Amino acid sequence: MEYTKNIYEALYYIEKHFSFLYNLGFQIVNQHFYNESFGNWIVIFQSQKCILRFIQDRRDIHIEVGPPSSSTELIVRENFTDLNQLVDYIKKKDFNILSSNTSTDVDVQLERLSTLLSSVYNEIIEFINNDSFLQEKAKMRQLFFEKLKKQYPNMKFADTINSNKEKPL
Repeated sequence: MEYTKNIYEALYYIEKHFSFLYNLGFQIVNQHFYNESFGNWIVIFQSQKCILRFIQDRRDIHIEVGPPSSSTELIVRENFTDLNQLVDYIKKKDFNILSSNTSTDVDVQLERLSTLLSSVYNEIIEFINNDSFLQEKAKMRQLFFEKLKKQYPNMKFADTINSNKEKPL
């Protein structure tokens, strides 16, 4: 399926590929479908170990991971990190700043993300629940901006790295 037409279709495909989350103690705590915004949606799962934000934005699906102390509000993104970047950072202390999504098909994207999450779930939980997570997240943010500046050398970027208020990746 190219895109979902309502929140029920989104939930169907998420549950099709991520049913294992229920066995890990996750439950859906928030959801919203944005008819006026390209059919974008967000579904938030929470467990005692972490919070997962499933987001469809213009047919691209992303998962953001945050520690259990993170907010389950729809618009709050503090302490959340993109699953793909988090996995790359955990495995090799590096990541791509551009998405590697090659398909706009909801089913294909969710299947790929499910395989990724299930294969590294325990490592992610250990990483985000470590006392040094916020320090590591700050390093990830700095690396992100360094890569962004290198890839787009002629663009001006606001100096948000040294900001006192943490901003999401």
